[in-house]
This record gives sequence, structure tokens and C-alpha cells, in this order.
Amino acid sequence: LAGKLLTARMQSTGKPGLAEVLNRRKEWRDYVTGTSRERIDFLPAGDGPVTSYKSIGGKLAPLLEEWKGTYRYVLVDAGAADEPLTDPLAQACDATYLHVSLAETEVDLAQQTAQRLRSAGARLRGCVVEHRCSAVSDG
Repeated sequence: LAGKLLTARMQSTGKPGLAEVLNRRKEWRDYVTGTSRERIDFLPAGDGPVTSYKSIGGKLAPLLEEWKGTYRYVLVDAGAADEPLTDPLAQACDATYLHVSLAETEVDLAQQTAQRLRSAGARLRGCVVEHRCSAVSDG
């Protein structure tokens, strides 16, 4: 929840969401918003910090099961590899895909992260590699 990149891209910065759900302030349905795409809903990362990361694992699995009972597909952006929720989220999901930006990530770090996710119990199914290159002018 520290990076909140997807929340920012969805223009939901400062809105309550997952942090508040994990802190048991309200139900997740209270924070879900629609998007410009039909049949796609979004739950922002949330406005506040999570009060206790130690008990998160026990809360995430039932929460994800409830989402899967409501939605056909559930996509979770766990954030950067070093965020506190990354391992418990990856462990609670059916499958995990590691997103690697070649412009920002060293190969050794990506390999260490993949191993750490597996050791944490994540079912790592693949890797999405992002390669940004400069625009080349034809002259």
C-alpha cells in the first residue's frame, strides 16, 4: 500500500479502500468504485496505513475468496516487491506474476524477488517484462 501506483493511475489517491478494509473500518463493498470500462470495478489502496501487518495473512485469504465469489476474475496489484503486503498478498492469490521493468530492475534483484515470493508460499506462474526503449526518429 506504500506505492499506490495503480491507485494514482486510477485517480483514486486519497480515497479509502483496502487499507481501511484491512483495518476493519468498513466492508470492501463500501469502497469499490466503477471504472470507465464496463464490468470492471476498482478497490483503491486506501488512504491510511495498515495498522498491523502481522495479522494480514489471516484476513487476506477470506477476503480474496469473497471477491472470487463476486467477480469472475480478481487482479491484485501488490505493489513493489519490498512493500509489507507483497508477500502476504502473493501467498493468498491463486497465481502470482512478477512484473519487472528492465529499465529499473537488476536481473539479480528480480531473481531474488522471485525466490523470496516462492519461499513465502506464492504460486509464481510467470514474469511480465516491461522494456521501455527510446523513440527513434526516421530522420
